[in-house]
Amino acid sequence: MDTILSINRTAFTIGTLEVQWYGLLITIGMIIALIIAMVHMKQIGHHADEAIELFLWVVPLGVIFARLLYVFVRPEEYFYKWTSFDDFINMIAVWEGGLTIIGGILGGILGIVIYSIIHRSTISLGQALDIVAIPVIFAQVIGRVGNYINQEAFGVAITTASMQHFPIAIYITDPSGVAEEFYPEVMRLISENGGGYWFAATFFYELAWNFLGFIILTIIFRKNRKMPGLLAFVYLSWECLIRGLLEYIRMDAVPITQILCWTALPIVIVLGALFVWYRLSKVSYLKMKFLTEAGTVSKVNITKFDAWNFAFVGKLLNPEKKISKVFSWLYSINSKRIYEMQIYAHYVREDKRVK
Repeated sequence: MDTILSINRTAFTIGTLEVQWYGLLITIGMIIALIIAMVHMKQIGHHADEAIELFLWVVPLGVIFARLLYVFVRPEEYFYKWTSFDDFINMIAVWEGGLTIIGGILGGILGIVIYSIIHRSTISLGQALDIVAIPVIFAQVIGRVGNYINQEAFGVAITTASMQHFPIAIYITDPSGVAEEFYPEVMRLISENGGGYWFAATFFYELAWNFLGFIILTIIFRKNRKMPGLLAFVYLSWECLIRGLLEYIRMDAVPITQILCWTALPIVIVLGALFVWYRLSKVSYLKMKFLTEAGTVSKVNITKFDAWNFAFVGKLLNPEKKISKVFSWLYSINSKRIYEMQIYAHYVREDKRVK
């Protein structure tokens, strides 16, 4: 087991160029993510190649922000000197490792927003978020394999002999990315124990967690059509929870990451709950509006929630209230939004079945 991390970090060389496994795996993850996005884009009624343009916004901004957040919280490593061009190359060398998913998420969201603004007449922000969420979490699974090869993103030392085995622990011989305050202790343990020691396999914990998340998000995507955007809240909650917990034991932990996770998690959960309620309310309102205008409202085709919600939303839309314009926008059908027309069409078909 002591040789479990004996994989060379260099996958292959082309002349003087060394291609690192980390960069290769990141590339493979992006390609698979794009394929998944193209399949899902087609499933919601768009052309598969539209996913390519979406990813041309998401991927570059995601990588840039992921690297920026990683280096900015480590000034002692990347900014303490600038004596040669190599120092600049070291700062942008994503192919050698050193990306933070929190920064990647921020950059990715920015890319999604830009794309959805450009294509606002055909695709909603919620749909764009759903298309990206599943590929991203799967790409993270592949990326964690790169952490394994680079011997990074591991956790505290595992001193109990019965726990010194994979997947609980990983045998580290040549660590990288260790925070400055933990580095002396990590190297002491390695040097005093024959050139290697066992540490918590936190990268694998997150890999397994994200793979489970990938399965859950995929199931939700296949079952959910009335709430475009729901996957974004599920994904962010899922990611913030695991990163917030793992930052307690990771050897490359930085305070800002944990602060961001624990700050964002309750906000995302509350906003997610409000989003679910709003989508259910709007779908119910659209249904009642159509049935009322068609004169086919009956106990057979409505629920108590439909009746209560219709009355409640009606009060919100009261033109005498200043805030009614906001709710009029929230509960209106924009004919340019395909996903809203699909909801409307659903109740047209439903009403025909009732008749």
